[in-house]
Amino acid sequence: MRIRTARESADSAGSKAPSHISCTVTALKQNATVSRDIAGSGWAPRRAQEARLRQLEDLLAHPRREGEAIDSEIERAALLGALDRRHDAQAAFIDILRRAPANFSALNEFGTLLTGMGAIDAACRVYAEAILHHPDNPMGHVNLANLLLRANKHDEARAHYEAALRADPDHAQAHQGLGAVLADNGDRDGAREHFRKGFAGHAISSLPYRGSAPPLALLQLVSSGGGNIPTAPFLDDCIFQTSVAVTDYLDPQASLPPHRLIFNAIGDADLCGPALEAAVRLIARSSAPVINDPRAVMKTGRISNAERLAALP
Repeated sequence: MRIRTARESADSAGSKAPSHISCTVTALKQNATVSRDIAGSGWAPRRAQEARLRQLEDLLAHPRREGEAIDSEIERAALLGALDRRHDAQAAFIDILRRAPANFSALNEFGTLLTGMGAIDAACRVYAEAILHHPDNPMGHVNLANLLLRANKHDEARAHYEAALRADPDHAQAHQGLGAVLADNGDRDGAREHFRKGFAGHAISSLPYRGSAPPLALLQLVSSGGGNIPTAPFLDDCIFQTSVAVTDYLDPQASLPPHRLIFNAIGDADLCGPALEAAVRLIARSSAPVINDPRAVMKTGRISNAERLAALP
């Protein structure tokens, strides 16, 4: 599996992590729960979101002309989603789009919400509507392409990534996605070129955190070209605030995001040699504990395994 979007490694439903990894993460969750209980009054960024939501609702409670406060309504709907009030957010976006059906921000944010809710077909329709009204906005193309790629609709995804790059030749996410399409199609050289353009200065991303208490900051290491462990079954986004580093394209001088734990999701020693080597260099720069040490993973290639196990009856 490749890092196709910020969280492709989290999108393989039904995949299971090795038992020793699951046990370790379970222990970390238990420790995090203790910290959350101690926190008591809640997490400051969450309280700030709730305060902003109240402010917006007070603002919108006053009579206004039609369309006057659309931006505030969109911000409110997005905040509802961020606060895990997803059905309220969905209703808010539907109400906005009844009155402003071509508003790109509303369509784009609604598509993001639906994607997070797992309503992928609906999200695709919303992104397609955004593209219909705003064909030159690259973000609509990229968001739809990411979902098409997730569904292995490579030709359709490629068309939208290329449309995004025609609109913005330097669009990082479009280069990342097109690189993923080319890698899947066996064009490793073409993939590397787009990965180079897409991950230059963008090799670290952050996943949404949906918890209400202080999170456990985690740095997840992935490869650009495949072989990543699916992490959704055990990295709970209500407990872990995850930063993702694409190690084979990360600038060795780049600062690492704050983290208390490193999880190496690069699992294929044969496919991911350069990424694992970069991961080894990365963990040497951190004092945080490491789960699934890349140095151990490097010893698990097919030839190495065959040699190590050859003497077994």
